[in-house]
Amino acid sequence: MPDPDRSIAVLERCDCGHHIVLYWLDRARRPRAVPPPAPAEGQPALPPVGLVATRTPRRPNPIGLACPALLRRSGNLLVVSGIDAWDGTPILDVKGYGPRDEGRPDASVPPWLDALWRRHDAERGAPPPGSHAGGGDAASLDMNADSAAGP
Repeated sequence: MPDPDRSIAVLERCDCGHHIVLYWLDRARRPRAVPPPAPAEGQPALPPVGLVATRTPRRPNPIGLACPALLRRSGNLLVVSGIDAWDGTPILDVKGYGPRDEGRPDASVPPWLDALWRRHDAERGAPPPGSHAGGGDAASLDMNADSAAGP
């Protein structure tokens, strides 16, 4: 049985503007076997890549990762924006995002991925990288013990 008091207690001082959320992609189809490397999105101009080089939800261990903005907290519910998960998706962990600890200015991606992202952004009319112009739909993360238990 969920303990609402415990759920609320773990959220005390949950004041970060963004949070790292790990969640179980319980509705994603899981591959029976690991597919061989293939060009991303079936684009022959792109190099063959394995699953780890992609963000596909069809993973042998379907764990999602997001860093959504916290819009508000209501009891044991976090209302966030910027997460690609269904309402009711099991939450594995939530922790405050700290740019000092998590931000990686030295991080890089291969040129093929940068080109793919730029194409996606252009197709969506998205703002240029680094502008942090947010948006998207809000989602609620239920922090009851049952939903945080995972698969």
